[in-house]
Formats: sequence, C-alpha cells, structure tokens
Amino acid sequence: MKRSEAFPTKYLSKDDIHAPTVGVIERIVNETLGTGDDQEIKPIMYFSSGLPKPMVVNTTNWTNVEAVYGDESDNWVGKTIEVWVDPSVVYGGKRIGGLRLRAPAVNHPDAADRPPLAYKDALTLYCSKTGYGEPEFKAALKGYAAEHGYQGYSASRDTEFVHSLIDNQEVPL
Repeated sequence: MKRSEAFPTKYLSKDDIHAPTVGVIERIVNETLGTGDDQEIKPIMYFSSGLPKPMVVNTTNWTNVEAVYGDESDNWVGKTIEVWVDPSVVYGGKRIGGLRLRAPAVNHPDAADRPPLAYKDALTLYCSKTGYGEPEFKAALKGYAAEHGYQGYSASRDTEFVHSLIDNQEVPL
C-alpha cells in the first residue's frame, strides 16, 4: 500500500498526478485549512473536468496562472491549466517535488500527422524555428526526461514534446 492510499487527502497532491494533466478551472475560493492555532486561509482551485480533486494554490502557482490568464482569478473560470509534478520543488530544505501549474501544451490539429523526428532532425528543427542552440535543446530534453523518468531520446515518444517546445518558443533557464 502506498502512503497516498493509507492516508488519502481531500486536496490534489503529487501522488495523484502521474503525468502532466490538463484540467478545466471551475472556481477559485478561499478556504480555511488546518485546526486550532494552525488555521490558515488558502486559495483552493476546483476543476470541472480533468482532475480528480481540488488543489491548494500556493504563491508560485498563483503567479504562474496569472502569467497565463491575468491577475483577476474570476477570469480563470473555464480556462484550461496543466498540473505537473516538478521534482525540483524544495520544502524545509529538502527536495521533495511538488505540483506546478502552467499553460497547457498547444495541441495542433496536425499533431497526429507529424512523423517521428530522429534526434538530429529534432535538434535541427528546434534550432531553426526558435533561434536557440543545442545547449538549450539538450537542457529542455534533460528536464523533460527527468520529470517523466525517461532515459535518452526516443523519436516516437519525444517528437510531440519537441514540437511543443517550438510552438511555445520555450527555452529552459
């Protein structure tokens, strides 16, 4: 039995997310969490579809959603958001991983028609379309692989990720 099964929670946790998952925001409300002297009011994001539980939204994730949909949370209702596990999240001085929110990857109608890209072809396409170089491409792939527990590049598995990098003009920091 896993810890998440032994101690189920009301709110979304990293144990609930096994791959980046897109949900539709239903509402954001402040709720009181904790008991006694440990009570705090926190924003809670509810989803109308895509995700099984509401999520406690911390400052980092609030800022991430603001960057996508603006600073008025009432305008987020009905919008899609992607929840993923970032293994680099630190809490109490320890790297424990945690949930992060971001804009969903762009899904193009022609995504199914895209043939798998060999590493060399993916690198060439990424560099020509974004203006970034091989170090940025390798860093993006490394982060993606670490996030998903992958080893190495796989044309059949990673081609859509390469296209999402190009579509979003992403470069890792």
